[in-house]
Amino acid sequence: MIDATEALDAETVFAGIVTQLSDLQWNPGMTGPQAFGAMKQVLLLRNLVDHHATPLTGEMDRLGVADHKTTRLRELLISMGFAPSVAGRYVRVAATGDIDLLLAHAADGSISSEHADAIVRGLAHIDTRCPEPMDTVQRCEFLRKLLSHYFAGFTPAEINLYARQLGNELAAETPGGLPAAEDKKINSYSDRITDDGRLEISANLDIVAGEKTRTLMETLSAPKPQPDGSP
Repeated sequence: MIDATEALDAETVFAGIVTQLSDLQWNPGMTGPQAFGAMKQVLLLRNLVDHHATPLTGEMDRLGVADHKTTRLRELLISMGFAPSVAGRYVRVAATGDIDLLLAHAADGSISSEHADAIVRGLAHIDTRCPEPMDTVQRCEFLRKLLSHYFAGFTPAEINLYARQLGNELAAETPGGLPAAEDKKINSYSDRITDDGRLEISANLDIVAGEKTRTLMETLSAPKPQPDGSP
């Protein structure tokens, strides 16, 4: 058992856990209920590992482990072997404040990093939709609403949709708020080169930028006849 009152060497603690898990031998005669119970514990363990990775990411940032002039923290995590999506989650959650309630649930392994990240991104979206910065009480209330959806069994994608609904309602109720179709602050765009060398684009834009982008893409994508008139 780990004595929490001692100053612990995190690397040593986790190395010990890794050794124990590496040496674990399954009982070939386990029953279905035993396998189910073991899987529940594996889920808790996975959630706890992700939970501890989040503050470690914050510590790496605070200590300047990544030289931001040449390497961003996300890129450093990727170079260590983390998948890009996982590295992005760690960085986002670590950089978000006023989420003590969320972290408290994550601390006992009851919430996955995917759901925690969906809640964090949902809060960021709601905050962006508000014409004025939200105070701590408002953020806590929205955090509770998003958490309640997690405990009701909603998926990360469904939590994101719910956050957009809450953001729309907040914008409609707040002086100076804009309809989602007109709000440029929530525009997003990403692209990547596919394995076969094509450009894959994803965007979520306000109606004006969307129409301009669609017109441009239709123009650029339309087949152009050759000088001799052939297609």
